[in-house]
Amino acid sequence: MSSADAHLALLETARAFFEAERVWAVSRAAFGGVLGLTALACWLGVARPFAVGLAVPFALCGLLEGVLGAREVFEAPREADVMTAWVREAPDLVAGLERPRAQARAESYRAARWADGALFLLGLVLLSRPGMRRGAGTGLVLVALITLAFDAQALSRASLYVEQLDRFIAVVS
Repeated sequence: MSSADAHLALLETARAFFEAERVWAVSRAAFGGVLGLTALACWLGVARPFAVGLAVPFALCGLLEGVLGAREVFEAPREADVMTAWVREAPDLVAGLERPRAQARAESYRAARWADGALFLLGLVLLSRPGMRRGAGTGLVLVALITLAFDAQALSRASLYVEQLDRFIAVVS
């Protein structure tokens, strides 16, 4: 692969990666909003112990997902612009800055999968308890399964992006 081909391939991969990250972030923020609204409905509308228990993880996870998703919605386009400039103007920055940042992002998604698994297991334990704790367990299991799917997709995208960065660095170096 020539240097020009490597540049074009990386630019295309980076564009697709950051666009997918933006779509993922919008989905994550929307999921957080839905969780928050569902928590509010459980607290105000139903107000039974199971529903209140369900509302707790929905509210906490909804806030976390909403904030992280909204932040990423605004960060992804800026990161894409920076990466495009580096590939075109300073390819050495791809190896020195973008590769470690992309690897750290992939590792954060890997860690998030472990956190999702821990929440899932905690939810399973709480499912055997009555009342609010059963509701909390149900909420944790549901949220953990959905976020596990989000994080598995994100890890797959990030890993492919890191591989493309490695190919680019090998050709350009």
